[in-house]
Amino acid sequence: IKKGVFIGVFFALLPIPSQIAAVMLVTLFLRFNIVVALSIVLLTNAVTMPFVMAAEYKLGMWIFQKKTTMHVEFSMQWIQQHLASIVMPLYIGAFSAAILFSTLSYFLVGYLWIQSVKKAYRQRQG
Repeated sequence: IKKGVFIGVFFALLPIPSQIAAVMLVTLFLRFNIVVALSIVLLTNAVTMPFVMAAEYKLGMWIFQKKTTMHVEFSMQWIQQHLASIVMPLYIGAFSAAILFSTLSYFLVGYLWIQSVKKAYRQRQG
């Protein structure tokens, strides 16, 4: 399960089209719980992704030690004009967040699983 959580969180935080297809492609190379991974990927959707991407962009700007005073508009014209200055901080922030949060999730799920097994064992014993 924890591998599925890792893969799901990792791809959920990447601003790429077809995150589900990316998870499916990884199944060719790794064994993990695909249902868990796909469920987690679906947490980032059209409603939540703009907020996730904004946070990742800010993280990328922080990594590059740059301040942003840019006024953001949700229009194709604005995106085309500013795409070059957005892409690098966005993807650096996204990969950093994906690596950090997927790793934390992996270890957290492993810890919680061990704790639940210990608790079940204690309840059976006593």
